[in-house]
Amino acid sequence: MTSASLSTEDRDFLISLARTTIEKVARGTRLKEEMVDVPSQEGRHGRLNEKGAAFVTLYQSGNLRGCIGTLSADKPLWVAVRDAARSAAISDQRFYPVGK
Repeated sequence: MTSASLSTEDRDFLISLARTTIEKVARGTRLKEEMVDVPSQEGRHGRLNEKGAAFVTLYQSGNLRGCIGTLSADKPLWVAVRDAARSAAISDQRFYPVGK
């Protein structure tokens, strides 16, 4: 699946999910799957529940701040984005974890 095959609403949701995840991680909030309101498979956002791979790249003042992802499509796309956002914020060994 490519980002071009996602609707504008799905792309907007994934961007919002990544930003929210990074904000929560920066504040030290634990992430829980139940904190994310992903529409059901039958809904118009069904592609978000299909297995997908994702990379999340963070920039600060135009400079690379973190980038992590996977090529393995082994979990729902929204989970892949959430996990990549978390990892890009705190696990990219080239940078200190994102903080408050």
